[in-house]
Amino acid sequence: MTSERVRRPGPSVRTRVVEHSADGRVAREDRLITEEPLEIRVRAGGLEARRAWVTMRTPGHDFELAAG
Repeated sequence: MTSERVRRPGPSVRTRVVEHSADGRVAREDRLITEEPLEIRVRAGGLEARRAWVTMRTPGHDFELAAG
């Protein structure tokens, strides 16, 4: 068994883009915002938790999301 862990993306990732214009094209690096799903569950009256909805969130900003 290996001890390597899968690296999860942060709030943004780097990628290469090509800009096209009348003068030609230019390759450069850019940053893209990442998102991942967050499932909200509700439990009431001693019943099992049930999925209420799923929303998209920016990884690493859980406190801001919970604070509203």
